[in-house]
Amino acid sequence: MFLSPEELRELTGGAIRRKQIEWLRRERWRFVLDLEGRPRVDRRYYERRMLMPDQQERAQRVEPDFAPLLSRR
Repeated sequence: MFLSPEELRELTGGAIRRKQIEWLRRERWRFVLDLEGRPRVDRRYYERRMLMPDQQERAQRVEPDFAPLLSRR
């Protein structure tokens, strides 16, 4: 499933295809063009990208638990 035209307009801030494509490229969003040249953004990709910043940081900052190794001494 892809974002609706209204959702894509809200995401990019505009309705002009060329401007939407420019925005998506500048912001490094993955998208495809349909047969009529409209940009299409996958809904699941959108949802992952739109996670709250603190959730993204937490997901990226997963550190290994070294406690079991340290307790062997």
